[in-house]
Amino acid sequence: MLGKLLRYEFKFYFRFIPILYLAMVVLGLIAGIGGTPMLANMARLMPILIVAMFTVNIVMIIQRYRVNLLKDEGYLMFTLPVPSWSLIASKAIAALCTFLLTALAMLVSVLAYGLIRDPSAFMEGIAQVFQALGTSGTNNLASLLLTCLTVLIASLQQFCLIYAVMTAAQLLPRFRGIAGFAAYFVAMLLEARLTEVLTQGVVGNIVSIMLIISAVMLAFGSLYFWLSGWLLKRTLNLE
Repeated sequence: MLGKLLRYEFKFYFRFIPILYLAMVVLGLIAGIGGTPMLANMARLMPILIVAMFTVNIVMIIQRYRVNLLKDEGYLMFTLPVPSWSLIASKAIAALCTFLLTALAMLVSVLAYGLIRDPSAFMEGIAQVFQALGTSGTNNLASLLLTCLTVLIASLQQFCLIYAVMTAAQLLPRFRGIAGFAAYFVAMLLEARLTEVLTQGVVGNIVSIMLIISAVMLAFGSLYFWLSGWLLKRTLNLE
């Protein structure tokens, strides 16, 4: 059933997101071509477009959860013969995939810009990257993989935190947006403080620090995930 829910989520996100991805890649190609002052100035739009894409993603993720589970649609969604955790999991996984695809589209756009702008320098840079990866030791490779894993956990944890504070704020009769923002930053401060305390004794050991950070984020993310499901099922009584 989780697979069917995921297809439903991806169908929503990919109604118009691919158009934005294509626009980003095309902009990178046009900015790389240059030739005229107008085309050369297109490169200045790249940072703005990157920020806009991330903003659109976050807004879509928030709106999708809010409308589909916290509004009138929620009464229909919770009549499905699935546990509440699967509804939240499908939204978190779809949000993570959309976020990663957006990052990939940005990378392709930047690479397209570099390839068109200066092919020789671009190929030289790519060769240096592969050479560095080929000559790196086991520890460096492990650190790279651990960094990627930490980024994935951090992204998923952020989505679970957003869902948790939105669900908790839904209990209030007024000022839900302000309460949600406040709860979000309080949770982030508590998590940052706990991480700081736990990593004080391992200063200088990057791998150990990243493992601790990943463990803390995973623990908090699991807590946020459970809290969202419990509030939706028990307190908000959407069933």
